[in-house]
Amino acid sequence: MTAPEVSSASPRLASVARAGVAWQGAAFVLARLLLLVSTVLLARFLGPSDYGLISFGLTMVAALNVVSDIGVSQALVYLPDNRKLVDTGLLIGVSGSVVLMALWIGIVPTLVDAMGHPSGALQLQVLSVVLVITTIGQVPDAVLRKRLQFARRMPAEIGRGLGRGAVAVALALLGFGAWSLVWAEIVGAVAYAVVCWVMVSHRPGPLREWPDRARSRTLLRFGVPTALNGGLAVAVQNVDYLVVVSMLGTASLGYYFVGFRIPELVIISVFLIFSQVTYPLYAKVNDQPERLRRGYLLATRVQATYGFAAGFGVAVAAPVLVPVLFGERYAATIPVMAAISVYTVFRSLTAGTADVFKAVGRPELGMWLGVARLSLLVPVLLVATHWGIAGVAVGQLVMAVLFALVTQQVVCRAIDLPMSRLLRTLVPPVLAGLGSALGAYLGSLLVPGDTWVGVVLTVLGSLVGGSLVILATDRGTLRKALVG
Repeated sequence: MTAPEVSSASPRLASVARAGVAWQGAAFVLARLLLLVSTVLLARFLGPSDYGLISFGLTMVAALNVVSDIGVSQALVYLPDNRKLVDTGLLIGVSGSVVLMALWIGIVPTLVDAMGHPSGALQLQVLSVVLVITTIGQVPDAVLRKRLQFARRMPAEIGRGLGRGAVAVALALLGFGAWSLVWAEIVGAVAYAVVCWVMVSHRPGPLREWPDRARSRTLLRFGVPTALNGGLAVAVQNVDYLVVVSMLGTASLGYYFVGFRIPELVIISVFLIFSQVTYPLYAKVNDQPERLRRGYLLATRVQATYGFAAGFGVAVAAPVLVPVLFGERYAATIPVMAAISVYTVFRSLTAGTADVFKAVGRPELGMWLGVARLSLLVPVLLVATHWGIAGVAVGQLVMAVLFALVTQQVVCRAIDLPMSRLLRTLVPPVLAGLGSALGAYLGSLLVPGDTWVGVVLTVLGSLVGGSLVILATDRGTLRKALVG
């Protein structure tokens, strides 16, 4: 099968994109391997209830990080490169994150009381300092992305990942329990912020010049709807945690979080690699509609190929992965992991759409889609709790299918892209997903029982099955993505 109309925008930008994904991918692999190890260790050491509480705090802080700088880092990628604009953005971002940290510290005691874990308040309050530290790093990070200097971002991402993973594992082994995750997150944030400032050439001007009404209006005009868009997206992606902990308790949240963790680390996190690269590239060609369309089709095809193959593969492998990685007491997470893995398949079809909306100067489109989705998702998940954590996971999956269709319709209208052209682009990813699932299933049959050998054979089967289908049906796009 030949690749339909997915040529890259230009040789130079295509090479920048490939290099950017390569640098981001290398940082991702190194950081996520340690995070995976720490996840497995802490899930075993802490137990479902304590692990659920700290996981809830980490999730909430990660969600608040998306809006803590009021969208100025996203605005700096879109707007012209200007030193004084960066300084004003830093002032706005840090101010916003300090206010958000104070609000979080104030609301935590009420939250932990409602969850039946009042002793965990201090841990979650200390964790909030990550909001300010991360925002300090996001501004120079935005400058690097604006200038397409992806290689210079890699040390910061590696520093955050290594700091977070190594500290979590070391402190867990030393018996620090739940505090292991708290201190690891803070160390990772400090490493990220420090290295970002070391790698960027920008140095802030005199503090008295940072405040400026005109520059602030320019940043906030783009940043506020972008932050709202990001906040709604994060709410959609994480409201299931709130529903589970409020309706089913912290122990159920611990099980649910474990079921979500592997798909999140292996699949969802990879989409962030694409987003870090594609958004500044889309912004570069937003005045050339056909180049933007071709770039979007290629990015969607590559991202969907990974999402379909990995998502279906992990779904089939879940009954083998959970007992071996986390132990038999987490068996209840198997249907959660399977459903969330399929959810990531359809997540791959919407993960890059917000980048297009921002790049064409219409972040409000993503915001309104987020409002609609969240309005429907919450009642669906509340009803789904009648079937436990597996029902919640299936509820997320159903809504992901629905909004994958709706969101792609909106994107096609925004960039004047025929839906038929997009659907042709998605045929090879679907086939790759089926090949991956079949390979995982056959691999799991080779060694019955819960063993590491079974895990290895199942994963290898998925990789071989998906790869063979890609080579047979979409070799041209694979070659284009790798070498141009």
